[in-house]
Amino acid sequence: MSAAANAPAIRLVNLTLGYDRRPAVHHLEGEIAPGEGLAVCGPNGAGKSTLLKALAGLLAPLGGEIRFGGLSPRAVAYLPQVVDIDRAFPINVRDFVAMGALARVGLF
Repeated sequence: MSAAANAPAIRLVNLTLGYDRRPAVHHLEGEIAPGEGLAVCGPNGAGKSTLLKALAGLLAPLGGEIRFGGLSPRAVAYLPQVVDIDRAFPINVRDFVAMGALARVGLF
């Protein structure tokens, strides 16, 4: 196996994040392996959303760096989720959930 195959998908190196030059997360270090699941937990104001914004490229680090498996940050894509709900779309919660189960349980 090559060294690139063993490289972490994401590496945080002495990462400091914040807003208006005011740090919220200080000197964060860590690695996330390819295919690895990760939970980001902590109290309100701990920097969870700040970290996710930085990983998505929506917030520039105040210091340190984020490495994406050897790719440049510009080569990594972010696909935002839909933020607006069309309230006129004729579906209720029960029908929406049933659509997800359709493949498993069948139509009839």
